[in-house]
Amino acid sequence: MNANETILTPSFVHTSGNLIPLFSEKVDGQVFAQPLYLSGTTSSKLPGGWADGQTHNNVVFVVTENATLYAFDADQDPKYVKGHGTSNPIWSLHLVPTGNTTAVPIPQIDTNSAPDIRPLFGDTATPVIDSTQGIIYVVSALKDTATLPASHPYEQLLWAIDVKSGQPVNGGPVVINPQFNGSFPGDRNTPCSQTSQVPNTPNNTGCENDNEPAAPAGTIPFYPLHSHLRSALTLDNFSGHNTLYLAYASHSDGQPYSGFVVGYNATTLQQTTEFTTTPDNTFEAGIWMGALVLLSILH
Repeated sequence: MNANETILTPSFVHTSGNLIPLFSEKVDGQVFAQPLYLSGTTSSKLPGGWADGQTHNNVVFVVTENATLYAFDADQDPKYVKGHGTSNPIWSLHLVPTGNTTAVPIPQIDTNSAPDIRPLFGDTATPVIDSTQGIIYVVSALKDTATLPASHPYEQLLWAIDVKSGQPVNGGPVVINPQFNGSFPGDRNTPCSQTSQVPNTPNNTGCENDNEPAAPAGTIPFYPLHSHLRSALTLDNFSGHNTLYLAYASHSDGQPYSGFVVGYNATTLQQTTEFTTTPDNTFEAGIWMGALVLLSILH
């Protein structure tokens, strides 16, 4: 409980009629990531105007499993009509590189995982906002059979997006592709035959359509299909630090996966550090915890 809260007190919340829906907004997919709130007090200190040319006080950011990030006015929607599925964001951005017309969020069925999240794995992790720079950081997970190799058509992208304009900044997006020191036991799944099965279609034979890339001796590759970013993105910008951390687990223990932590410079989006929980020729040991716990361990 926030002892400094003056409006949402227990008595206020428990009183009938005090909390009523004001309006709703339609989005293009499931929402598993936590919506984020940026107050007008904070956003008024940031340079530039909002993408729609209007004035906004408090703003809510929502990202979907269809890999779309939205910014909504948290106080009002003059176009809202009760009972109609309307969507009137300040801006929205589909988290696919500009000009790419073939990439789609990773289908759940490609992972051969439990259907707890379906049909897409575009973005499960809660983004993070740098309120001093006016940047929201987010990750999208994509499949692209047109521009990526048929044997490895998956990638994850790290984005830095201006909260007001909705446009990528800091050179983003960048491909998340770390390598980790250690011994790689190899992908134990059997690649699907390219002649008997169209790549990346549903399979029920125990094979998969993603052959993990060969890793140099003494290193472990990143698994963009199997590594599931569940923990919230964590920004360490205290005491002169400037690192954005990603912590990985899996899709319902579908192998191969390992516990991975990857750090990026928040200004350049260049990778600065990497860590794996399984450097010893094993799998699993994913990191499922919340971001604040991750940060306390890193310190």
